[in-house]
Amino acid sequence: LALALCMEAGVEANIGGRWLTRRSRRMLADAAELAARTGAPYDEGWTHGACAAVSYYAERWSETIEAAERAVEIFSRRCIGAAWESTAVQTFRLAALSHLGRIRELQACT
Repeated sequence: LALALCMEAGVEANIGGRWLTRRSRRMLADAAELAARTGAPYDEGWTHGACAAVSYYAERWSETIEAAERAVEIFSRRCIGAAWESTAVQTFRLAALSHLGRIRELQACT
């Protein structure tokens, strides 16, 4: 259920608008609560990854980077077989770094 909320939050944030953006943030809060209850690292990683996506679509670059870094850390260190998830979230981080003009950090990723 947490994953479904995360996915829907990202889709609605991508569509945009105040109402859908607020709704997507509420979904993220519900997903975070569910992830905390389950204690599953995959759910926690997706919650942070979806937060990165929602922040990206709201043009909150610093929040995007922070959430994406947390998600990648969880997927990489605490989840087995989550390379796709880690890579997908990393795209938001790299795009946010580009928007902020943080070229040296982008170069370090190659």
